Amino acid sequence: MEKPQFVYVVYIATTAEKLWDALLDAKLTAQYWQHENVSDWKPGSR
Repeated sequence: MEKPQFVYVVYIATTAEKLWDALLDAKLTAQYWQHENVSDWKPGSR
């Protein structure tokens, strides 16, 4: 595997708890990604 030429870095001004909630809360993800992340969050799930 080749080493990537560029790595993207994203800085988010929040707490780890608020970020985790935003990733798992379907209504919050819909605000940013225009779709809801709906899953049971188990390995292999959609």
